[in-house]
Amino acid sequence: MSAPYSGMTKGRWSRCSLSPGTVASTSSAQTRARRGRRWGSRAACDRGASPFGYPQIIDITDETKPTLVSKLRLEVNDPASCRALLTNPPDTGGGSPVYNAERCNADRANNPNMLACGFQNGGLRVFDIRDLSRPKEIAYFKPPAVRKAFLPGSGSWTQAVDRTYDKISGFARFKKVPANGTRGREMQIWLVSDGNGFQVVSFSDAFTAAHKDLFDDAAD
Repeated sequence: MSAPYSGMTKGRWSRCSLSPGTVASTSSAQTRARRGRRWGSRAACDRGASPFGYPQIIDITDETKPTLVSKLRLEVNDPASCRALLTNPPDTGGGSPVYNAERCNADRANNPNMLACGFQNGGLRVFDIRDLSRPKEIAYFKPPAVRKAFLPGSGSWTQAVDRTYDKISGFARFKKVPANGTRGREMQIWLVSDGNGFQVVSFSDAFTAAHKDLFDDAAD
């Protein structure tokens, strides 16, 4: 499991389409909706836009006047990266990696602290959203590549294709696990990927201890 900077073990508005996931929550007595945006890569480059969809935090306190609060973008979502990403080499016999943010889920519905998003081949990304105007990535997890494993039940499996990355696009779920005889209370994230199926990841003890405020009154 990779998390070199996190301690986790394991757009524009016009001419775009919504990705499948929308998460609604309340924060500081205001309602917020989080929507992902997806673009066609080459067309996006021509417009100077992001090559892949990313989540946006929208204030809908006044539903007649939604206001963009912030964007949750990875380096691959930066418009400046668009042309370089068009030349990403494909898997042998397969396609090139895709980094759209399909779906996000908050750690709780009211005044959430964290947001977990599946960025397809970019893996699971976790953001600190306590300051909605300045969200920051705090952790990530990328499932291992399944390569040529025979997995006909996988949505991305094709015979003879050497798959060097897995895909996460379903809703991740935060799950608080109560203390037991061997360890204290733990925050887990449950997720599913195409090649590796159901997985459970958790934050390291060191990260949890250093960021206790993130986990105070966390979701059940």
